[in-house]
Amino acid sequence: MKQKLIQTYIKFGIYCRLSREDEEKKNEFSESILNQKEFLTSYCIENGFKITDTYVDDGISRNNF
Repeated sequence: MKQKLIQTYIKFGIYCRLSREDEEKKNEFSESILNQKEFLTSYCIENGFKITDTYVDDGISRNNF
């Protein structure tokens, strides 16, 4: 009798935030955020985590909106 392999995923949301070095780049999407997203996505894939959402803090707040 063959056994079915059941693969279980752990669900994760990844969070990327703007670094102080990138705050001056108001009109560009931060390289820091892109690097963080790439790193975290790779980590999750390598470890069998399923990314359910991505959260980005790009430095916009009520004070500079």
